[in-house]
Amino acid sequence: MLDFIKKHLNWIMAISLSMLNIALSSRYMGFVMFDPDPWIALYGAKRILEGQLLYKNFFDFITPGTDYMLAGVFYIFGLKLTVAHMAVILANAIVVSIVVFISFDMIKNKWLGLLPGLLFSLYSPYYYYVSHHWFILLPVILALLTGTKNVKEHAHKTHNWFFTGLATAGAFLFIQSIGFTLFGMILLFIIWYYTADRLRVKPILQPLLYYSAGFMIPLILVVICFALSGSLGAFIYDSFLWPFSHYRVINLSTPYAILRLLVRELSSEGIIMGLIYAFIAYFGIVLSFISFLHAVINLQKKKSAELSLMAFVSFFCMGIIIGLLPNPPAFHLMVFLPVYMLAVIVIFEYAPFWSSRIVRAGFYFYFVSITVVISYNAYRFFIAYSRPLNAVEAFQTPIGKVKMFKEYKYLPISYPYSFLNELPMKLPKYIFVMYWSPSIYLLTGTDNPTPLNTYMPYYNTKGQAMSVIQALKSNHTDLVIMDNAIEFVKHIGWWVQDPRVFSPDDPIVKYINSHYRLEKIIPGYRIYRLMSPVKKNEALPPPCL
Repeated sequence: MLDFIKKHLNWIMAISLSMLNIALSSRYMGFVMFDPDPWIALYGAKRILEGQLLYKNFFDFITPGTDYMLAGVFYIFGLKLTVAHMAVILANAIVVSIVVFISFDMIKNKWLGLLPGLLFSLYSPYYYYVSHHWFILLPVILALLTGTKNVKEHAHKTHNWFFTGLATAGAFLFIQSIGFTLFGMILLFIIWYYTADRLRVKPILQPLLYYSAGFMIPLILVVICFALSGSLGAFIYDSFLWPFSHYRVINLSTPYAILRLLVRELSSEGIIMGLIYAFIAYFGIVLSFISFLHAVINLQKKKSAELSLMAFVSFFCMGIIIGLLPNPPAFHLMVFLPVYMLAVIVIFEYAPFWSSRIVRAGFYFYFVSITVVISYNAYRFFIAYSRPLNAVEAFQTPIGKVKMFKEYKYLPISYPYSFLNELPMKLPKYIFVMYWSPSIYLLTGTDNPTPLNTYMPYYNTKGQAMSVIQALKSNHTDLVIMDNAIEFVKHIGWWVQDPRVFSPDDPIVKYINSHYRLEKIIPGYRIYRLMSPVKKNEALPPPCL
C-alpha cells in the first residue's frame, strides 16, 4: 500500500486537492459578486448567443477568449449563472492538478512542492470571478508545464516547443498584454537556452520556429475568422489600438503606478492585511528580477539543469508581471499565486546565493506567512458564507436563482440587491445602464441597445459616446438607469486617476439631462424616463447629475 502511494503520490495529491477546490468552490454557486468584469464577460457571451458579433456589434477591449468560451458553454448547458461558475470551478480544478504535477516534477522538497497547489485550492474559491482574470490561468499553467518539460526532459526534441507556443497563444486570446509579453520572454529564454555555451544561429532556428508556429497558427485562424465576418478592423482597434490610447486613463502605467495602487490596497484592506497581500504578491517581482540577473551573469558558465529551470521560471514570471504592469493591483497579481509560488520555490531550491541559513530561514518564514494568511482568509470566508440564511437574499432571475448578501463590503450603495429588491416597475425590453452595471441586463432580462456594455465618461472615446447617443435615439430607449457607484469610487480610491473621468461635461450626461426626467430614486440608482417632446416655452427639468 505504501509503495502504491509513493509511486502515485502526484496523482493522489492532484485528485485530492482538485476535489478540495471543487468542494470549497461549490458553496458559492449562484452567488453574485459586484464587479464589472464578470458581468461584461457574461453579457458579452449572451449577446454572442443572440447572433451579435464581438467587436462588430458591441465593444470589448479584451481579446475574445472569455466571451466566446462562455458563449460556447452557455450554448451547450444553458444561459445560467451557475453554468458560468461551473466553468470557473472546472478550470481552477484543472489548474490545481497541473500545479501539483509541476511541483512534484520540479521541487525536491515535497512539503514545499505541496504548497502552491494547496494554497491555490484554498484561495481561488473565494474570488468567484467569471472573467478573463481566472480563465487565463489555465493556458498560462499549461505553458509553464510544457516549458518546464522541455527544459528538464526534451531539450533535444525541439518540436515540443510547438505545444508551449499553443498554450501561450491561449493566454494571448484571454488577455493580450500577458500573452504577448509571455511570448516575448519565452523567446528570450529559448535564445539563451540554446546558445548559452557560444552564440550559434543554427541550434536556435528549430525551437524558435516551432514555438513561433505554435503561437501564430491559432492567432492566424482568429484573424481569418474576424476577417470573414467583416469585423477584423474593429477587432484590431478594440483589442490593441483602443487599450493603448485610452485604457491608461484608468490603469496608469507610470513608474509610480505600483506604489499608488499599493496605497490603494492598504486603504481598502487595512494596513496589516494590505501589507501582507502586497508582500505576497510583489515579492515575486523582486525574486524574478534577481534570478533573471543571476542567469545573465552565469551565461558564460556551463549550463546546468538547475540553472536552466530557474532561468525559465524567472523569465516566465517576468513575462506575466510585465503583462500586468498597466494594471497591477494586488488582486490581479494574486490570481497568479501558483506561478509566483513555483517561481519562488524553484529559485529558493536551485539558486546557490540562497545557501545562507539566515536567508533560508527567511524563506521558510515567508512560506509559513503565506500559508497562515491564505488559511485564515479561507476560514474567514467560510464563516461569512455560513451565516444564517436571513443574511442572504435569493432572487429568481432570467439567469437562474442568484444569491446576494444584504450587506456588501465593497460598493453597497449600488449593489444589484437594492435594484432587484426595491424596483416595483416593469422594465421594458431595452434600457441603458450608465457606468458600471451590466449586471442589471442579465438580472432583469433586459437588453442594452448601445454597443457598449459599460460606459464611463472619458474612459471611452467621444466617438463611442456619440454611438451610444445615436443608439438611444434610434431605439427610443425609454429608461436610463444611473448607477451611483462611480461617485462612491471617486471618493474611496481613484484619487490617482484623471479627474476628467468624472466630468459632468460628458456628451451622454448632457444628452440625458436634455431628454430624460428623474422618475425614481432607489439606493444606489437613479431611474430616468424619456420625456415627451418639449413644447414651446416649456422649461426643461433640472439636470440629472
